[in-house]
Amino acid sequence: MKTSPKILTEIYKIGGELYPTRTKGERASSDVLTPILTSRVQTKKELLGAEERLRLVLEAASLGTWRWNVGTNKVEWSTRLELIHGFVPGTFKGTLQAYLRRIQSEDRQSVAQSLKQAIQKGADHHVEYRIALPDGKYRWVEEWGKLFLDKLGKSSHMLGVCMDITSRKEENKQKDNFIGIASHELKTPLASIKAFTYILQKRLEKQNDQSINNYLYKIDEKLNTLTKLINDLVDITRIGANKLELFKEQFFIDELVQEVIQDIQPVTPQHTITKSGKGNVKVYADRMRIGQVMANLLKNAIKYSPNAKRVHVSITKSQRTLTVGVRDFGVGIRKRDLKKVFDLFFRGSGREIKQSTGLGVGLYISSEIITQHGGKIWTESTFGKGSIFYFTLPLVK
Repeated sequence: MKTSPKILTEIYKIGGELYPTRTKGERASSDVLTPILTSRVQTKKELLGAEERLRLVLEAASLGTWRWNVGTNKVEWSTRLELIHGFVPGTFKGTLQAYLRRIQSEDRQSVAQSLKQAIQKGADHHVEYRIALPDGKYRWVEEWGKLFLDKLGKSSHMLGVCMDITSRKEENKQKDNFIGIASHELKTPLASIKAFTYILQKRLEKQNDQSINNYLYKIDEKLNTLTKLINDLVDITRIGANKLELFKEQFFIDELVQEVIQDIQPVTPQHTITKSGKGNVKVYADRMRIGQVMANLLKNAIKYSPNAKRVHVSITKSQRTLTVGVRDFGVGIRKRDLKKVFDLFFRGSGREIKQSTGLGVGLYISSEIITQHGGKIWTESTFGKGSIFYFTLPLVK
């Protein structure tokens, strides 16, 4: 049925849609358009309602929103975001340059690099940085952004949100300061206790009192556990403050692996630690830290394979990297936990895991050490059959 031109003589616009109003004396058959247009109006109202609900949610969460036009470099900020950045609402100039100038100079490069990678690789934009406020103070913010492409597949614009995380950063700083001070204060008496224990052991060896020697051995063992715990807490604090120092040198990885095996083998007579492959090449790394990673992986392999008889270490190399693998034949890791094993304080699930001791920090620290060396660390596991932990290091050119 054709629509009479008279029907379209009176119109008004709702969100870009034309809503016709019937002229006087028009045929009743024109009402065929009413359900269609009513549906469109209803859809528009629902979208507006959804946008309003989203706005309220963002406001309640104190989230500012932004939009960056990649082609024109025009940046649009919500009122909340202007307030977060210390602007009087409506005074932000709306350019990428004005946005970057607000960022502390020490953080500006990392933000610009994140935006660049988002454009080049289509990656999500996620950064934390400090912004300079008009009163000379600074504020920490966390920002997320997602890139959208046009019909030709080119970068069109990026949408994102931003929130003030200053309070969270201050709390973390206070926590890290406390851990640092507490760890330092604990180390002094701990060193003295270990020294006195060693002296007693030497004196009592002459009396050949085996029971007392056993007690002293257990005390020394617990002191070693406490020392490792304190050192782990110090490392976590350093990682959180980006102050984990590396003292790199060139060394043969085979020699280090063999040393760590020889140190650990005597304390685990139930397991035989075997090794295959030879890197026979040098790596440029922090020898002590890589040894720390090796020791942690071997001790974990022993801990989580109580009924097995061996642990195997493999060394392989390619043109650019060297890979070390530590394999156990123990309880394995559940599939749902594989992506979490390197998270801080994660200890896995299951009765076998819960019965073991530890805070779940060793793999997190190991992951940070390997990452800062430019390497990778990952695991492959079958629950009930065992796991293999791998890490790579760049070879010396």
